[in-house]
Amino acid sequence: MLVAAVAANEARAAGAVGFSTWDGGVAAPALLPGESASVSGVGGLAASMAGNPALNGSAWAHTGNWWNVYLPGTSLATITIQARDDGFAPGVSVWASGATVFDGGTTGWGGEVSTAGFGTPHSFNALGVLGASGTLWMQYGQGGNMQALLGYAISGPSYTGTPTGWGETVAHGVFDMTLTDAFVSAVGGSVGAGFAQLELSNVSAGWYTFYVGGTNPALAGGLYDIQVSTVPEPSALLLCALALTGLNAARRRS
Repeated sequence: MLVAAVAANEARAAGAVGFSTWDGGVAAPALLPGESASVSGVGGLAASMAGNPALNGSAWAHTGNWWNVYLPGTSLATITIQARDDGFAPGVSVWASGATVFDGGTTGWGGEVSTAGFGTPHSFNALGVLGASGTLWMQYGQGGNMQALLGYAISGPSYTGTPTGWGETVAHGVFDMTLTDAFVSAVGGSVGAGFAQLELSNVSAGWYTFYVGGTNPALAGGLYDIQVSTVPEPSALLLCALALTGLNAARRRS
């Protein structure tokens, strides 16, 4: 079950990026343990997250897609991106904004301009910890209310252009960027052809945002499916097991 819930935010930013909706038109689902959210049929450009030659390999905020979701306190949450064909190599970055949903950040915050000559968030740093060049437009206390980059996954090739737009390293694989365990204890996952997945361990209840884009400029880009899932609370699993045990016992007595 999805519950449509958008937390009140301390919006003082311009809302530089907009957000995509989930299945059923839900803007920002608030998940309970064991619940999931999904969406299908989203278009993606080939290099909207990494490897874009015009941006010196950096991400382009307005050609990828932004998603907000409230995750409950849970032992594991997964974000899975699956391309529908071989024309798209997805990437995904995930951030935490805590008690308030991401406000969208501010255009051109603080004169942030990449080496390619573009300001944020047209060109932004999807791979750098908050505070790094190209992230101030969305950072709490700067241009937005985002509190931490947790990790990212890139299924496309490593990018070796010189230099990248914000000095970030663009490499194939899954990367844990957590600096504290305030939101999650660790980030893992896997990538493959047309596939990228992040696994968030020991998730604290709160708002999370992720960005999905292409990571291989040699491809045409295409459609993909997203699913976010959470693990049920142990108490819920125990109750379910007890209910099944009681049902089986009743059947044996009848």
